[in-house]
Amino acid sequence: MQMEYLDPQFVWPDALILLAIIFNHYDNGATLRDIVSCSDYIDKSYPSSQELEEALNRLLAAGLIIVHGDKYDVTEAVYSQYQQNQPAGHSARKQVEAVELILSSVPQPQSCPKNIVIEESVLQAAIAEYIASF
Repeated sequence: MQMEYLDPQFVWPDALILLAIIFNHYDNGATLRDIVSCSDYIDKSYPSSQELEEALNRLLAAGLIIVHGDKYDVTEAVYSQYQQNQPAGHSARKQVEAVELILSSVPQPQSCPKNIVIEESVLQAAIAEYIASF
């Protein structure tokens, strides 16, 4: 089976998803439910399975996140850079903009293999779990 590759260029949903992972750094990373929750809070929407797959694969290829089973976490270097550049009390949109600055400061991956696959049914289960928490 031939490896599938994605466009390595960072896009806005990548910053949103990276921020969700940063927010869950001290919980040993973010689950899909955590990412859905953060996306709803900031953008009032849920990411699609394609947006999640592409973002997680780009972030992984760039060395910004690590995968622990069903959780995604940022590297200590990314978390440190976020803390240095993000004063407390800013709006959620401003925090996404700060993460966009982090993304603009790292080299773009030369290639982006599709190592992470998010099945639509798995995403829908994470959304249902999030909605049930209300």
